[in-house]
Amino acid sequence: MRIKNGFTLAEVLITLGIIGVVAAITIPSLITQFKRTQMQTQFKKADSVVSQAIKSTLYELEYDKFSDLDVSKDTPDDDLEKIKKEYNDIWAKQFKGATRFSPCKQFGMNKPMRGFFLEKDGYRNYCWIYGDKDVSNSHPFLLPDGSAVSEILSITNPGYSGRTVFYIAIDTNGPYAGPNAWGYDVFYILAENNEKIFGMLCDPFVKNTANLHGCYWYAHKNTSAFKGINYWSTLYRNKSYLEKLK
Repeated sequence: MRIKNGFTLAEVLITLGIIGVVAAITIPSLITQFKRTQMQTQFKKADSVVSQAIKSTLYELEYDKFSDLDVSKDTPDDDLEKIKKEYNDIWAKQFKGATRFSPCKQFGMNKPMRGFFLEKDGYRNYCWIYGDKDVSNSHPFLLPDGSAVSEILSITNPGYSGRTVFYIAIDTNGPYAGPNAWGYDVFYILAENNEKIFGMLCDPFVKNTANLHGCYWYAHKNTSAFKGINYWSTLYRNKSYLEKLK
C-alpha cells in the first residue's frame, strides 16, 4: 500500500484561493482599523501637548477656564488686538523648539479640506483653519513631532451669545501627512461650554459652516453623536453605516 505524500496541485491551488479570499476580506478591515488607531494615537499626543499649553497660559494670565479668555463682541478692534497679542505672547512661550510657518503663502497649502466622510469641504481651504482674517499673515507653530498648532484666534458672531470667542486650531499630524480632514486630524478647540452653546455637535449629516468644530470634545472624551459607538470608531465609515445609528 502506497502512502500519499504532499499535496496535489489542485489542493494547493484551492488552499491558496481560500487564503486569498480571506485576505481580501480581512486586510482592508485591518488597514482601516490601523488608520483609526493611528488617528487616535496622534490626537492623544497632540491633545496632551496643547492642553498643557492652555493650562500654562491660563495660569500666567490668572484665569481658571478657557472661556475666561472670551470678551464682549463690542470690544473695539484696537483693544481686541491688544488682548490677542497679550494672549499670544504667553502662548508662544509654550512651544519652544517649534518653527513658525505660513501654510498659505510659504508652503502653498491653499488646498480644499475634506469633511467627515472625506469629501471635499465646500466652505474652506486648509490654510484657512489657522486664521479667519488675513490668513496669509497667520504663522502657526510646527512642532518637532510634525503636528501643527495655531496662534490663539478669535471670532465674533451675534449667535455666539454676544461674545468674541477665542479658539485654537490643531492638526495632529501636520499639514503634509493627511488626510487633513475635520474630525480626523484637524480640530478646533473652543471652551466646552461654548461648544454646547454654538450647537457645534460634530454631526456629519448637518451642513453648515460651524458644524464639526465641536468634534474636539467628542474626540477628547471618546464619545460621539451616535448611539453605541465611540468617537474613533466613527471614522472611515460610510454614510449608510452611520445613518443606522442615528
